[in-house]
Amino acid sequence: MSLRRCIDSLKFDARMLDINIKSHALTPDELKKHLASLPDLQDQTLQVDLDSSGNGRDDHFPEPEMN
Repeated sequence: MSLRRCIDSLKFDARMLDINIKSHALTPDELKKHLASLPDLQDQTLQVDLDSSGNGRDDHFPEPEMN
């Protein structure tokens, strides 16, 4: 793949949006148009309930040993 094709493939990459807009490789209007063209996939998602205990750990694993 050529460098130009590789760069073009990252035009709408979420990690590159700020850089692409600041470098004028992408305009805010192009981004808005692209986002509007994406299909709504909400009905194909699965809601996941996370542990709300607040400890941020998975209680299924033992505590690591401290030496």
